[in-house]
Amino acid sequence: MGALWGSTSQNIWLVGGHTQNPEGGGAPEGERIVHFYGSGWSDAQTPSTSALFAVWGAASDDVWSGGGDGMISGSGVILHYDGMTWSQVAQVHDTVSAIWGSSSSDVWFAGGFSIWHWDGSAIGLISAPKPTDGYLTLWGFSASDVWAAGANGTLMHWNGSVWTAVPTTSSLYIFGLWGASSKDLWGVGNDGYQLHWNGTAINSTNTLDYTGFNTIYGLNAKDIWALGSCCWQDGGSEPWGAHYDGERWSYQKMPAIGFATALMATSGIYSAIINNTLVQWP
Repeated sequence: MGALWGSTSQNIWLVGGHTQNPEGGGAPEGERIVHFYGSGWSDAQTPSTSALFAVWGAASDDVWSGGGDGMISGSGVILHYDGMTWSQVAQVHDTVSAIWGSSSSDVWFAGGFSIWHWDGSAIGLISAPKPTDGYLTLWGFSASDVWAAGANGTLMHWNGSVWTAVPTTSSLYIFGLWGASSKDLWGVGNDGYQLHWNGTAINSTNTLDYTGFNTIYGLNAKDIWALGSCCWQDGGSEPWGAHYDGERWSYQKMPAIGFATALMATSGIYSAIINNTLVQWP
């Protein structure tokens, strides 16, 4: 499973496919959407056969998902859930890798070399600087403050009128974005790459000897987790993740070991997909 979103820790949607590689190393086969309702799981019927890489919702009856063939450039699909059924809203020319919105009528989709926008009535392609190798993640703070990132250090910002490129000092992949405020945005990627936007400048680091980060999420500015490839500190057998306490990043023990592909937090509870299993902790 490749992504998750939930209105609460007991109401979570997971989406994915049989084979996934965000760097475009192989085509996925078949979609899957499953719903966690607190005491169990149920599979959802969907109108698409594409693998799905992203999910986001404005409410429990207003959820979006997107995916495609898994390549940097190729056929993509956008689905919507209205509280009863999933339906296909659009077919696009690039795989959809990320979704974020500020409201039910302001939803962004990114993937491949493209960015699309839902305005409440239609999905349209939005002009943006072409990345060197593809978009992989989105995060925002308002309708006029949205960020997109991806391969080779790609970082873009939307100010409410136009997308502009923001220079970074790295050529690594940025797989995840999360921020507590418009002056506190974090990005993580392969080889333990981390970037931070403080409202005026980007700072890039590799402070932790970590195989690679796939995802990042926080409850607040002093409680942020970054997860990815499995990590054992100092050759031990305990699973570890990277945690930020408002002052520094450090290794912390995890409740499960393995490869993490998705992370979210709500109502004081973190939820992660680790080795295709939902893991939750306070």
